[in-house]
Amino acid sequence: MKDKAAIYIRVSTSHQIDKDSLKVQKRELIAYCDLILHINSYEIFEDPGYSAKSTDRPAYQEMMARLRTGEFSHLVCWKIDRISRNLLDFSNMYAELKNLGVTFVSKNEQFDTSTAIGEAMLKIILVFAELERNMTSERVTATMVSRAANGQWNGGRVPYGYVRKDGEFFVANGEKDVVQHIFRAYRSGDSLLAITRRLNEKRITTRGGKEWTPTTVHKILTNHFYTGDYVYNKTDEKNGRKNPEDKWVVIKNHHPQIITEEDFKSAQNRLSYNQRTPRKPGDTYAGKHLHIFAGLLRCGVCGANMTATSDRMRKDGTRPSMYGCRNRRSNNHICDNSYVNDLPIGQFVFTIIGNILQAHASIHANTPLSRINDAVLRNIKDAEVNQEDLKALSTHLKSRILSASISEEVFLPDHTGPSEKTTLLEAKKKTELALNRLQALYLHGNDGIAEADYLRERAALIAEQERIEARLASMVNSAEDDQDLEIKASFAALDIMLTKDPKFDFEKYLRMANHSVPKKFLNLIIDHITVTYGAVTEIVFKNGITLHFSKKNPGR
Repeated sequence: MKDKAAIYIRVSTSHQIDKDSLKVQKRELIAYCDLILHINSYEIFEDPGYSAKSTDRPAYQEMMARLRTGEFSHLVCWKIDRISRNLLDFSNMYAELKNLGVTFVSKNEQFDTSTAIGEAMLKIILVFAELERNMTSERVTATMVSRAANGQWNGGRVPYGYVRKDGEFFVANGEKDVVQHIFRAYRSGDSLLAITRRLNEKRITTRGGKEWTPTTVHKILTNHFYTGDYVYNKTDEKNGRKNPEDKWVVIKNHHPQIITEEDFKSAQNRLSYNQRTPRKPGDTYAGKHLHIFAGLLRCGVCGANMTATSDRMRKDGTRPSMYGCRNRRSNNHICDNSYVNDLPIGQFVFTIIGNILQAHASIHANTPLSRINDAVLRNIKDAEVNQEDLKALSTHLKSRILSASISEEVFLPDHTGPSEKTTLLEAKKKTELALNRLQALYLHGNDGIAEADYLRERAALIAEQERIEARLASMVNSAEDDQDLEIKASFAALDIMLTKDPKFDFEKYLRMANHSVPKKFLNLIIDHITVTYGAVTEIVFKNGITLHFSKKNPGR
């Protein structure tokens, strides 16, 4: 095969001293291929403005994919750190190139990587490249901590209750009253939910014009800023964990006070006392307090999500979950949908699932729709299913082929695109890359950017990071994680029970089962369930099949 070179060029913002550096690299590397390597067939892969922190760069990924097809004989770059400053990333890439029989050439270092000493020197150079990247990151952190120690604001959203003008913080009088009301009400014994409901009933909105939630009230109660102190470096930006207090930067009397230190500590003590168990954001309570339908139920009246709490204890020691519309919980005037516990919901949903699985085992090409209707609604009183939905279900069932796990075969989609989790992880990587490029431009860029612009952009990116991480933390494992044995076992156990038992008793099952099993089962096969005035009116499965239900005798 004729030699062909893949020419890779990259310029991060920290190296854009020469605005023509991309053109210089391109011109010099083409000449090097022609005059030194005697290769006149080449293709250029260009990643402008991407950091060498990771290999998550579009042109680089495309180049590696095409190298694996055997299209190129050489990979040529300007310097080693154009490829990566991460030793592990580069080592993995270089090992792959050797297996593919691709020659790696770095024009400026002029390493002969066919010898042991050449390979060793290459890795030594890369160690120092990675060291430089880590030191840059440390300098950024040190700069931000130093600014905070001098009382300078490091950007981010100005807390509710304050406005910032000409670098100074001032109290926003209307919002100040709301903040003081929240602290006063909480210290007097009101719950987060009661405070939320009262604010919304009075038509008091957040700064963004939205209704209050228990989460936004909690953020007010835990923000030390209201004491007049500026606290920075409370959390580690790399892992999101809380730093030890000796690493905090605390500037006393940094701005006007809204809440006294004593009132703030009193609120923290009550919050700590009321916390039922230490947990991470998005975690659910274990054992009997695990809410099986959490995240699946939607309100059939206003469309909002339904949130879960623990219902009263029963005589047999069980404690069902209670679900209510988020809008009703925060404001009775918005929605009047009734509260419902998970016993009738679970009985209905699992009966429908079991009926579908049992019908699937006996269905054939000529099975009439009326028979499928009767099978789906067996042991369901006073309910009808939408006939168009039933036709779609019938077509779907007749196209299924039985396998070891009937539930997977019937309810999971044939082909799945990228999951929400995958999409969020990709977005997280892109946000991290954007932060790195922004910091490099601020610290090392020739022209640089104004400090105010840097802080504003940085705050927006950090806010996006927090949103993504919060969503990732709140997500239960999706279908892409169903390979672990526990989930497989839950499918197998429920397959047997639902396909063999003609009348599945959900309440009896809950008394015997680990609640995490039905929860994982439902989250794998169901997208969402709509509940209207205590009754299930819609079930949407992950494979797109939707069933709408109505009462035979309408009326509430």
